[in-house]
Amino acid sequence: MGAECPCRFTMSVLLTAPSPRLQRRALSPSDGAEEVLRTVANVPDLAMSQLQAELLQRWSPRTVTVKRLRGYVERCIRSGLLEVVLERDGHARYRLRQDLPRLLKSEVPVLAKEPPSSRYTVISLFSGAMGLDLGLHSTGRFRLLACVEKERVFCGTIRENQKTGRLPQDICVLENDVAELDPVEVLDALGLRPGDVDVVVGGPPCQPFSKARQRANVQDARSTLPFQFLRFVKAMQPRFFLMENVPGLLKAALKLGEQPGSLMRAFEEGLGGSYRIDAFTIDAASYGTPQFRERAIVIGNRCDAHVEFPKPTHGPPDERRFDSPLDVLLPPLKPWVTLRDALRDLEDPTPVVIDFSPRAKRYLKLIPAGSNWRSLPPELQRESVGKAWREEGLHLGWWRRLSFDAPSPTLVTMPCQASTSLCHPDETRALSLREYARIQQFPDDWVFCGSKAERYAQVGNAVPVGLARVAGEVLAEALDRASARGVATGVQVFSAGT
Repeated sequence: MGAECPCRFTMSVLLTAPSPRLQRRALSPSDGAEEVLRTVANVPDLAMSQLQAELLQRWSPRTVTVKRLRGYVERCIRSGLLEVVLERDGHARYRLRQDLPRLLKSEVPVLAKEPPSSRYTVISLFSGAMGLDLGLHSTGRFRLLACVEKERVFCGTIRENQKTGRLPQDICVLENDVAELDPVEVLDALGLRPGDVDVVVGGPPCQPFSKARQRANVQDARSTLPFQFLRFVKAMQPRFFLMENVPGLLKAALKLGEQPGSLMRAFEEGLGGSYRIDAFTIDAASYGTPQFRERAIVIGNRCDAHVEFPKPTHGPPDERRFDSPLDVLLPPLKPWVTLRDALRDLEDPTPVVIDFSPRAKRYLKLIPAGSNWRSLPPELQRESVGKAWREEGLHLGWWRRLSFDAPSPTLVTMPCQASTSLCHPDETRALSLREYARIQQFPDDWVFCGSKAERYAQVGNAVPVGLARVAGEVLAEALDRASARGVATGVQVFSAGT
């Protein structure tokens, strides 16, 4: 996650007993503000986390989440009801700004969700099959102005979905290599100037930073693509940017012999101190995606905004997270969304499948659901993996058959490779293209153009639409806060932790 802001207050955590004068009950928008202000008045000089604990002890924890409550308290501060005082002990404490009875009769915000502002503008780079863009679009808070994609077939996918009404007709599709495109010319074509765009998003190709290449020197030409993304950010000067990649990006060295993380440090230095960066490593399965897929999310902004990614919402059945004392007041995580959940009711009468070879199927027929090469008879284990038998820590993906009762492993561009097999749980075949699309949460009527291999590559490389939606909600909330403060640009930069 991103490093803590140097000027952020240190918050103490203390669970105090609820006042006998206030009974625990569900919160309603009509009395939310009064409850917050009375709590501050009755128990003065609370730290932020203490205030949250006090309020949560009075209200049903299933009715109010910490994130929702924190946003409400922030609105109380912006509206002038509360002030934050930094004491000599380093703690930030909330206090009433004015007389409580008069405040309760005047401009008191309620906890009901604020009406969304107008949609924020987005320019997308490395757009591919539009998984990231679909997720942002699904929030209803963003308007995609243009997308840049160099692969003609992938651009065909975008245009075909425009023709059928699945995408807005006014999106400008630029079939160009990002490295050969002038970002100022893109702005000119859209009638915009630097600073007019709210968000630039993209997921540069990630192969150089994958686990398979962690020990290799980052010299692949594709390793420069994050810096092409950086070039667009510097030229377009969006309020926010979001870059998605594999977690290895955060630890990658720019050159052989340099310290891990030097690539991201160079990226940050390239911004010249004009953007704050927050970086997160998350697993898509923890946010309702039917797939274990670890990703790095890098969010930068020039609005001096501290961005937080929400805590996981899904996990193993009945598991609870206790990252802080406040978590005991929250409901358990929802169960993971499984492969069975993802493929339920899927109708695919003529499936598109890049299938296994007859040799591969001979081994896969012997493997039960949820297992891999280790379930083969000993005499077939070595025979089936060939020279790879000599490798230490033989990959668990060898001759892997999936389970309906768990999320899918990370989708790859080709499901029929021996070392990264994605075999159907019941049938001895690779996952079909439409099953791939369900796992990545594309709409069932989404059209993919190109050959079988090109269509699989588009889906396998995409950002899960549901995860992109969560990231979009994070962006929209941060933009709303910045807009409420009237912030257009910031001057302080913060380092991203890895």
